[in-house]
Amino acid sequence: IVAASAGWVREMYAWCVAVHKNGVQLTHEAPPNSKLMSQPPHDWTLGQAAILHYTWGTLYFKDGKEFWRFDKRDWTAKEHELKVPQFKLPPQPWQEGWKLQDGMAINKQLHETMIAMLTQMNKASTGLPVIEPGA
Repeated sequence: IVAASAGWVREMYAWCVAVHKNGVQLTHEAPPNSKLMSQPPHDWTLGQAAILHYTWGTLYFKDGKEFWRFDKRDWTAKEHELKVPQFKLPPQPWQEGWKLQDGMAINKQLHETMIAMLTQMNKASTGLPVIEPGA
């Protein structure tokens, strides 16, 4: 029952326990110095990271109203599995006063990181085949 309800979280905790029990020493580097990953919108820039990992949605607000969003949870429908869509980029140019859903200001660095990440995702997905249902 734990396997079904915990899913990937169970695997994450199992990895952590295994690392500890086996005495593996890890180096933790916080962004922007991390050589592993950056997680926009929490992290504003790629920095030295090898990958960008989007863990939570990036919702842009101005004057309390949402006007742009990228959230991986919006792309879970069957049609998106069969044909990966091109993601809409954040509006240009960046403007002072934009905020995230948690109220954090969107600086130009974060805005450019989001554009870079989504541009790269769009570039990668253009070469993917369309999968026919039932194939």
